[in-house]
Amino acid sequence: MNYLLDKKTVYSNHRRPLSGLSKALWSLVIIVLLLGGGLLVRFLSGPTLAVVGPVRSGSASVFFGLADNFGFLSNRAKLLAENEALRKELGQAAAALTLLSAKQEELLALEQSLGRGQSEGVERMLVAKVLAHAGYLGYDTFMLDLGRENLGAGLSLDLGDPVLVEGGVLLGEIVQIGSRSSLARLYSSAGRQTRVMIGSDNVPAVATGRGGGNFLVSVPAGVKVVHNDIVRTVVGNREYVLGVVGGVESNEQTPFQQIYIKPPLNIYTLRFVSIYNESNNF
Repeated sequence: MNYLLDKKTVYSNHRRPLSGLSKALWSLVIIVLLLGGGLLVRFLSGPTLAVVGPVRSGSASVFFGLADNFGFLSNRAKLLAENEALRKELGQAAAALTLLSAKQEELLALEQSLGRGQSEGVERMLVAKVLAHAGYLGYDTFMLDLGRENLGAGLSLDLGDPVLVEGGVLLGEIVQIGSRSSLARLYSSAGRQTRVMIGSDNVPAVATGRGGGNFLVSVPAGVKVVHNDIVRTVVGNREYVLGVVGGVESNEQTPFQQIYIKPPLNIYTLRFVSIYNESNNF
């Protein structure tokens, strides 16, 4: 018996092509499986994986590999972030240490200027901070932060007081005193003459200032003077180091040799100086 079927009820054996939406959904499923496959396999590694263990395929290994790669990248990024944070903390700690060292140096200078922190019998020096170096206030002139009103109880500061640096090296003298600051002029000021003694033989001479801590001395050609000989001078009843021999220039045509004297330190980087006043030591 023949039955006529309506064309609408006839089903084709051919698959219908996937629509655009279906393709997108399948793509999303594949991506989720790739990204979360490692987690899924690890979840199944419990009782479930014990049951289906023999059926584990090569795709599980792929999932494990992908998970391990993602874990490596995540750990590397975390380590880089931690290293950067530690580097910043180290820089901040170094800056804080430098600031602390500077504060301690200023505190020590203040204690010395007030007469504290010194042993009995040690000479008492005023300690002044250098506010401006030579070149800003006139050649070979320093501005200091000590004046009549901020010396400390019982301390004195007078015109002509010697200005020194650590080790007893003489720089100059106080030439002007204000209420809270003072001016010091170096002995090396151009044209200024200072009586000196050179070397272990105490060769007497007159040093003429050339500026910047430098002097020029002329001595007889037969006098032995060598490089780095100590040059000293006397102010009042005290002896100070004025500089060292930086060079010797002789000429057979003249009976004299030129001695160049230089400071034993860079005077333009000084932060603190000492001032000696006789009345502060009685």
